[in-house]
Amino acid sequence: MVKRLFIVTVLLSLVVLSACSAGGNKTANESNDSRGITDETINIGLLVDLTGPYQAAGTQMEVGVKAYFDYINKNGGINGRQLKLFTEDNGANPATTATAINKLVFNDEIFALAGVQGSAAFAGAYDFIDENKVPTFSLGFSSVNHIPHRPMIFSSAVPYSLQGSRVINYIAKELDISNPQIGVLYQDDDFGIDFLNGAKEEAKALGVEIIAEEAFPRGAEDISSQVANLQRQGVEQVFVAGIYTTAGQFMKEANKIGYDPLVIGTGPSRGDPFFDIAGNTGEGYLLVDYFAPLDDPGLDEINKIVSEFAPGETLNNNMMFGLVNGITLVEILKAVGDDITPETFITQAESMSNIDMKGLMSNLTFSPDRHYGLTETRVFESNIPNKSWTQVSEPKAPDTTDINQIGK
Repeated sequence: MVKRLFIVTVLLSLVVLSACSAGGNKTANESNDSRGITDETINIGLLVDLTGPYQAAGTQMEVGVKAYFDYINKNGGINGRQLKLFTEDNGANPATTATAINKLVFNDEIFALAGVQGSAAFAGAYDFIDENKVPTFSLGFSSVNHIPHRPMIFSSAVPYSLQGSRVINYIAKELDISNPQIGVLYQDDDFGIDFLNGAKEEAKALGVEIIAEEAFPRGAEDISSQVANLQRQGVEQVFVAGIYTTAGQFMKEANKIGYDPLVIGTGPSRGDPFFDIAGNTGEGYLLVDYFAPLDDPGLDEINKIVSEFAPGETLNNNMMFGLVNGITLVEILKAVGDDITPETFITQAESMSNIDMKGLMSNLTFSPDRHYGLTETRVFESNIPNKSWTQVSEPKAPDTTDINQIGK
């Protein structure tokens, strides 16, 4: 009798355990093996420089992502799930990034990355991201993010090479300079060479010539010899493929030697320090960038979000990076629905078109063979008295829009 009672008790226990395991307490992580997804939450990671050489940008990128996630959470989350942001300081350093991304994936169990800052740091994480199926949005826009095709990596921006292409397109087509004498001053690393390659491809497509190329090392404090060489070679339109530091240095040095070419750079030179470095010599400096002007009326909704969810902060270019990645992630996750896995996320992302970027830039479109969402840039001119940038050309794509063809 006792033995029979024991057997019945065990069987009843098994039935109860089975019922519990099939009941409402089961999380999405248990049901579909998706790391970082539960019935209530979605874990998202962010790797930015909070203490290193690019901390001014990194801290604002984090502000942008966090503000947008807080806004989404207050308004119901992602199909009822709340977004949880886990930020790690990577110092834009490959070694620090390796440690930080391990923590985010294995300790914090993130589902996706809203950004990785630093081109070299990001490149060192490619294999890890693929092996562990971490959908990732970059905070840098080198072609190596997409060549060869990387299934887990997306970019909510215009690759550097296509920004370089747009510079040449603007000089030759929009300014309608019939016989341009173009020279390129570029940072001698993957960052600068990406811009240079895009410029060369567009020049070839339009039948114009780049007559001079001058390289400078990253962080160079003296580019006087390169500026003098461009002047000596008769360059009349200079493409500065560097950050705001180099752009400001060029304008000062050119003014010093009486050199007055048309000068145009790219998005990374749209930093406020340009005005401090160049001073009054920065008058007339042009650049291509994909973000809208900060005073654009179309940014009213975004400004309200920043005001409520990042009190004390004012919208700026670096914050825009974070906001853009946050918006893109949110829209894809909403479209995926309840069954969120790396596979369903990637499939959905690759079918997204005309994603509303709330006025921050042109809307995004992805495809299975194109994980960068935008090819259009605008042209801005420096406004020295106001230390601001005035848009002088509407968003437009260059003739070259496929980065896989550049250099072929």
